[in-house]
Amino acid sequence: MKKGFTPLQVMKSALRRKLFGCQQENIKLVTGFTLVETLVAVSILTLAIAGPLAVSSLAISESQHARNQITASYLAQDAMESVLNLRDANFIIGNDWLTDLVPCDATTDDKIHCQLSSQKPLLAVSACVTNVPCPKLKYSATTGFYSYESADSESIFTRDIKIKKVGTTDNNILITVTMTWPEANGSQTYTLKSFLNKLQ
Repeated sequence: MKKGFTPLQVMKSALRRKLFGCQQENIKLVTGFTLVETLVAVSILTLAIAGPLAVSSLAISESQHARNQITASYLAQDAMESVLNLRDANFIIGNDWLTDLVPCDATTDDKIHCQLSSQKPLLAVSACVTNVPCPKLKYSATTGFYSYESADSESIFTRDIKIKKVGTTDNNILITVTMTWPEANGSQTYTLKSFLNKLQ
């Protein structure tokens, strides 16, 4: 043993005698977490977990909202293209260009609106009950199409179509397609408008 060096075991024994006033060598100092330390550790862990969970929940909600908006925009464009097809078909066969679109004419009454199914062999236009939303579109999981077929499942989307004559002649119309659907933060709306001219 080196001179002037106190072994660790001797120091521990001296410390025990000083603290406890006894000569017992088998007394051990107990160390560990206190209740406060445990609570602090649990709180930090909770905050570390809650943050990413909140961000993930928000991301899921935003992705669903984006998906619904994209679907609504496609359905509105589908209705707009269908009205355009009706106009062209009427021109080709020699009918008045607004034939079949009369149920949608809201020129004199803004409460008038109609529904249009583009998935039938011939485009089908029918008036909705005045001042009442049109029925919800139905979705076919087999074909991936939206329509008003009774065999399909009801979707969350409602599509209203209005046509208003512009000017003093019947040569120009304004088409308004309004999509509505529910979400967790309330009802959502997407509106698409376009002018359409009579083919000469």
